[in-house]
Amino acid sequence: MLSMQMQQQAQQFSMQQQMQMQMAAIERRTENPIRERVEEDDANMAKKKKTGGQKIPEGVGEGQLINDVTAGGASPSAVVASRRGGRKRGRVDNDGRGGGVDDRPRQSSSSSSSSSSLQQLLRRHRGIAARTPAPPAWENEEDDDDGRARVRRRPTAAFLSPHDPDPRPYESCLETCYSGFRVESPSSLPPSLRSTFDRSFRGMDRLGGSLFLRDVVRPGGKRCVRTTVSRCLVGEPGSTYRYLGLRLFSHPWVDVDDDGDPIAIGGGDGGGGGAAGRTLVRLGYPPDVVPALLSMGVANSSLIDRTARMLETHVAHRVVPKGCVGSAEFNLTLVNKMEPDAPGTKREGDYGMGNVSVGWHRDSGLRDYSSIAVYQTLVRGTTTMTTKTTNAKTRPETRTIPSSTKTVRGDGAPSSSSWGVALRAMDGGSGGPLPNVPPLLVPLPSGSVYYMLDDFNHNHEHAVISPSVRGGDGTTRYSSTHRVAREGRGTWKYIREKARGVRGAPAIVSSDTSPFSSRKMERETIVSRVRAEQNLMTEIEFEWLRQWFVQGRRHASLHPYWHGPIRVLCDAYRHLEGATSDVLDLLSQNNGDAEEEGRRSRIVTEDLFDVLIESLTERSALRASWNERYRDPIYADIPEDERPFPCPCLDREGRDGDGGGRQFEDLDSLVSRLRRWRSAFVSFEKSEDREGDGGGKIMMGAKKPNKAKSVGSLTKKESKQRASNWERLKANLKR
Repeated sequence: MLSMQMQQQAQQFSMQQQMQMQMAAIERRTENPIRERVEEDDANMAKKKKTGGQKIPEGVGEGQLINDVTAGGASPSAVVASRRGGRKRGRVDNDGRGGGVDDRPRQSSSSSSSSSSLQQLLRRHRGIAARTPAPPAWENEEDDDDGRARVRRRPTAAFLSPHDPDPRPYESCLETCYSGFRVESPSSLPPSLRSTFDRSFRGMDRLGGSLFLRDVVRPGGKRCVRTTVSRCLVGEPGSTYRYLGLRLFSHPWVDVDDDGDPIAIGGGDGGGGGAAGRTLVRLGYPPDVVPALLSMGVANSSLIDRTARMLETHVAHRVVPKGCVGSAEFNLTLVNKMEPDAPGTKREGDYGMGNVSVGWHRDSGLRDYSSIAVYQTLVRGTTTMTTKTTNAKTRPETRTIPSSTKTVRGDGAPSSSSWGVALRAMDGGSGGPLPNVPPLLVPLPSGSVYYMLDDFNHNHEHAVISPSVRGGDGTTRYSSTHRVAREGRGTWKYIREKARGVRGAPAIVSSDTSPFSSRKMERETIVSRVRAEQNLMTEIEFEWLRQWFVQGRRHASLHPYWHGPIRVLCDAYRHLEGATSDVLDLLSQNNGDAEEEGRRSRIVTEDLFDVLIESLTERSALRASWNERYRDPIYADIPEDERPFPCPCLDREGRDGDGGGRQFEDLDSLVSRLRRWRSAFVSFEKSEDREGDGGGKIMMGAKKPNKAKSVGSLTKKESKQRASNWERLKANLKR
């Protein structure tokens, strides 16, 4: 009894100590609140592991920790500030003055760790995007005819707009069902921010070398389609964005080092060579384009801060747990140029909203709960230069001449015939449109910013509505869509490290390999390494090289940052080809038909055959899909320099490439040979087992029954699949 009392007292004392430490931490959070929250959350996770998964005592748990942080002065803006480590590149202040450039290097490792911790926190407390609940229901309550009571009335229009005769239903629905959508009018933005964006747009769309391109995408892996919108990607060096089967390669918005990583800009002692943008000019970017890219980086930093304040004001108080909001640390922006009379423009068919430049969609490839900020400017009275197209080799030139453009002032209210954004509520993170929530059409003035905060992109879709050519104002819309893209496997840094690992690894097959010194662990290690190399070959070929060369020579000429990385990936691919060739030679010498036992290697196993068969089969199917893509008739109707062009390490027509390795064009016949070798190998292995069991001698190279050969040609995965199919067939026959 006494022992139990002492244990209870000790436990209470321990909890009091923990609470005191918690309160002391809360007091410190006024200086750096969110960093404390992330660090303590990591500490709690470590404590869980250390205690064998036991529950952390109440009062110091993660949910309480978030509430305490909020009570202690934490805010989403502090989240963003602490994750950036205080580094703000040329931030535009609220008063319109441009902030100075911070020369301190980026703290990439700590930033990545903090972002990962935030994602774990959101997933634990708020779930994943696909399970986001639907927006709240909307009930349109209006005064009755006598003005004495409130009655519910269903709107008669297909959608709501602020230009309706009675805008109150629109305002009510916007606040209730679209609360994560916010707009900042031009008058609320600092003039320096608007001029920074406009200067960037003009530089990107310069006469004779515009960065904007119309993409050829492949929705659903079917027929290719050319977008009506021309766009380019700008962001952190080495970032990419994949959508509708196409990988977009970004232009860097900061200076870079020799490896392509970001470095401090503007410093006179190193990184940028004494002047901001000099490294980009050295890469091959035109001197008049570089300021446009750097300006976009400055504008991005300002939007990060503005979005964080939006989250703090409109979102942080209503999420559970309180203050647990998503990231607004934008790492790239998709810059769009939209024209009302662009070829392929269609009508919005669901609600009759007019012409649509970008159809209904949710932005993909983003971190869950991350916000999106979009700045738009409208340009009227552009002068264009057009060349008539007589054949597919001549490009129709339509370039905006910066000196003749006039940016539309956005001080007045937008008209019903101007550009706008359409919104509709969806039934959760994976459902369709909600029938009881009317869609909205939000006209936006030039120079405004709209935000889709936190989980808004999870349970809403949006579209861009363009004015009609006849009734519209004839303006071109430039927009910059700032996003928090999932980095992971889609960055140059990621694939670069994997490619470098290939070059530094020793050869699997060497001349001094002893055929009798192998062990089980050695065999498993070799199989694992060959599988990793084959997976990397597939990734480099189909996620990087083919994605680059399918977009044409003009695209390549506009992206000088990526010339070096593409060469590195080609070299890595050739090296992997050489390694694959060595493994194939080894398997051909150990297929069971060898007359001399001394030629056999003990590192060869069924699993090694299976890795090659499965990898080459997958690669053959992917190549067939890409060949079908190359044959799409859409490429006959676009300029020649925007069509796919040959890759030096993939399109060699069977010839040996420079730097070693060989191109295996007919992968199907190679897989057939591997299956024959595997069957012979399995038969020989079984004969050796029977001989060792006293079952009589079987000569090497003796023919085995056809059944054994057919079974031995299947991989273990295929054999298991066939067995499960047979079991299902027998079960169906018994019914």
